[in-house]
Amino acid sequence: MDTIIGQVVDNYKIIEVIGRGGMGVVFKALDLNLEKTVALKMIDPFLARDENFLRRFKTEAKALARLDNRNIVNVYALRETEFGLFMVMEYVQAKTISEWLREKGRFSIKETIDITKQILNAIGHAHKIGVIHRDMKPNNILLGENGEVKVMDFGLAKVVQEHGSQSTVTYAAAGTLYYMSPEQIKGLKNVDNRSDIYSIGMTIYEMLAGRSPFEKSESEFAVQKQIVEGKIPSLLKYNPIIPKDLVKFILKAIDKDADKRFKDISEMQEALSNIGYQEDHDVTRVVSKYEKTSNGESKNIVHSKKNKKLLIAVSVIVLAATFFFSYKIFFQKDAKVEKTITNDIKGNNSEVTKEVKQARLNITSNPSGAAVILNGEFYGKTPLLLDSLEVKNYSVTLSLNGYEEWSNNNYQLSAGENSINQNLKQVPAAANSTLSLNMDVPGNIYIDGKRYSVSANQFLTKNVFAGKHKVKFVNEKNIGEELTVDLKEKQNKKLNCYFNRQVSIQSLNEAGDSFWGNIFVNGNNTGIPTPGNITLEAGTHKVTVKKTGYTTVENEVSLKINPSFKEESLSLVFHLK
Repeated sequence: MDTIIGQVVDNYKIIEVIGRGGMGVVFKALDLNLEKTVALKMIDPFLARDENFLRRFKTEAKALARLDNRNIVNVYALRETEFGLFMVMEYVQAKTISEWLREKGRFSIKETIDITKQILNAIGHAHKIGVIHRDMKPNNILLGENGEVKVMDFGLAKVVQEHGSQSTVTYAAAGTLYYMSPEQIKGLKNVDNRSDIYSIGMTIYEMLAGRSPFEKSESEFAVQKQIVEGKIPSLLKYNPIIPKDLVKFILKAIDKDADKRFKDISEMQEALSNIGYQEDHDVTRVVSKYEKTSNGESKNIVHSKKNKKLLIAVSVIVLAATFFFSYKIFFQKDAKVEKTITNDIKGNNSEVTKEVKQARLNITSNPSGAAVILNGEFYGKTPLLLDSLEVKNYSVTLSLNGYEEWSNNNYQLSAGENSINQNLKQVPAAANSTLSLNMDVPGNIYIDGKRYSVSANQFLTKNVFAGKHKVKFVNEKNIGEELTVDLKEKQNKKLNCYFNRQVSIQSLNEAGDSFWGNIFVNGNNTGIPTPGNITLEAGTHKVTVKKTGYTTVENEVSLKINPSFKEESLSLVFHLK
């Protein structure tokens, strides 16, 4: 599918891939008629061959196009082209809730309630016109910098069709395991809008806890058993400041018995509106840990009303103290202290002061403009100030074309201020061409027979002479790929060698509906349900889908993955009977 990047399809210029899933690939594209950026979801060619799936997808796409809500990603059109079936959707510049959680940690109570209101607005609208999402999770909720929520990916949605006086729909197990309701796990036919309510409840839980209630080390079966029969850990275990009413609200949403949950979104919205909380019991996520004072020094920001009162009290004392003492209090730049106001659920309020070890790193180079790479990740170019870093050892690399690369693989970052000021050595004028080489797994890269050990996705940049060079990439299993590169004077050649291949796997029942099963690779259960994506490294693998009481028509499929200089993906469809 990636081969269409740069091409014009049905008057849409394909720009880049912005997402992949079990159903297909999502591209960023430009509508040439309207000069507007859109998202194009292309259905996997393997699924497009299945007439039942294609018919169901078209029916659902038409229903989803009726969803007109500011908190739902809009569907504009459905196009059949020479490259397959496309859904034209609204392009949203935002991050998912999952990405925000990874970057900033758990959400504050206020943020969570504001976001939840918008989620309920979106799903409530969908339910009213008969659309059940069935895959609500943090990764399917976009959150913009302005706080606006957009619910996306109705790829597993079911449309409730009216037949006379009754609504009859056959549901297959679908969704993402951690957020699937007990009735979805059981594969019951009467899965309804309350399953979405359960998934929303689990999403709220994760936003406030900063993590899922399930341990990643647990097997798929263990998680399923916990969802259906076991006990979900108390939210207060991970975040003890949550008000009682909000805890009860979440517990009601994720009750194992669907009849004990909120009966619909409207009831859920009403309950949410009645939840009271005091903002000074809340912990607001700190986007930037530091703020400049009037004289240019840095001081820690404390986000809470009670903290502000404390600062006022401290200021009164400081006015009575000497100037030297006030200077020491307000402008010292040692280890920072962040105060968190906690609310004991039993009614006892207490204030906890916790020392947070943080570091700042100021990186400069001569000349400036060198790429800064920390632990294999690009952070920017010199001069660069990095704030709120964890105190630990880092691998630091400075790289600038025309200069020798500087590295320190064991740089100890201390609490407070740190600095690196490096004079880069210019390479001989004759060696003015550059090779930038990368592989997506650990291994060795050879340039003209000289070996360099590399980590996964850590670019190896070397200045070389113009002319031909033999380059070879070898993984830890001694599987490799090589080619000869012919460089001109001052040419910068960038090469990526891909040993991993993403494989999208879908399983269908005899009616052609998406049907949940377990993905097995080389006889081992991956713990990933269908539809899902797995990553296979170079080599030969046997892949299949299993589900108790069912067999696959295809049995095992043998896949041989070869290293490639082009990022590619594969798709497999299994039929269960």
